[in-house]
Amino acid sequence: MCRFPCLTQFTNTYRSISDSYLDELLLKLTYTSVFSKIDCREAYFRIPVDDESKRLGAINTQLCLFEYQRLAFGVLSDPAIFQCYIESLLLDIPNNDTFLCDIIVFG
Repeated sequence: MCRFPCLTQFTNTYRSISDSYLDELLLKLTYTSVFSKIDCREAYFRIPVDDESKRLGAINTQLCLFEYQRLAFGVLSDPAIFQCYIESLLLDIPNNDTFLCDIIVFG
């Protein structure tokens, strides 16, 4: 028996869809003179994972089955999921956009 539990993790990256918003953001910022960036790096860990995703991202060890309760770094689509979540919160507020874990306010 090994001293440390061995981890086996099933990766679902082949099912992941990567979205790119950088071109749209640069187009919006073309004619702006002032902008500010709000870093939401710590907020990334506050987004809950739905039940189906918990099952798909489970880690099986010798001790038990561990499931992520919040978003975790390392999955291809997680930054895009976070970005869509923040966009839905800021939908009715003018002159802002998001890119990965940043909110950009411009004028």
